[in-house]
Amino acid sequence: MKLSMTSAEIKTYTRLFRFIEKNKEKEPYRLLFSKITEDRILRIVFNVAFELAPKSLPSNKNTMTTAQVSKALDVSVRTLSQWRKDGVLPCTIWKGKAHYDIAQIHKTIEAGLQSPSRNQKKNSLNPAGS
Repeated sequence: MKLSMTSAEIKTYTRLFRFIEKNKEKEPYRLLFSKITEDRILRIVFNVAFELAPKSLPSNKNTMTTAQVSKALDVSVRTLSQWRKDGVLPCTIWKGKAHYDIAQIHKTIEAGLQSPSRNQKKNSLNPAGS
């Protein structure tokens, strides 16, 4: 039997299992953890997710850290964080650090690096302006 998962599914299952494992002493998660470890199909699903999960970033040559991108684009780390949150400049979070794909940075710049300003966001929430 061949199982395949998208990278988003792998990431979700991995995060879910780690969260359940971390909180397995608490009542609602104790039952979930025991079901995962006892149920054959659930064990297979989580094992596949862990086997398919990348052990490291594909290549450090193709990525930049937050500090490097901040310096290269001459923007603050907070601005990069906001762009990440808004989906303007996607990145991969690996071991708690953001890593930006250099090709994606170029595509985003070519497409016009724009993030809605705070005033635009407020106005979009209140179109009447009152």
